[in-house]
Amino acid sequence: MSERAITAETGQVCPSCGDQCSRDEADVGIGTIYGPWACYCGWSGDPRYDVRDGARTERGYAVDQWGGLTPRSAPAKGGDHVSGPECRTNHHEESPSGA
Repeated sequence: MSERAITAETGQVCPSCGDQCSRDEADVGIGTIYGPWACYCGWSGDPRYDVRDGARTERGYAVDQWGGLTPRSAPAKGGDHVSGPECRTNHHEESPSGA
């Protein structure tokens, strides 16, 4: 059996550290999309998201073991960042990345 396999027999136990694993799920109206099984130790059931060797970034995003991409840029001054017409700051023109 692969090190990455999480099955009914193995339960949701991390094959790397033995702790409990979890995954994100999103109901998209016509079905459910499941993310990879992952653990807080950095192990991921999808090798693209395994971060046991340390944090990594991809195209300006922090990658987590659950397959999430979090923007590395700070929120706009005064609160959470929003994009598009809701954004009332001028930092989009000032930032070379557009963030």
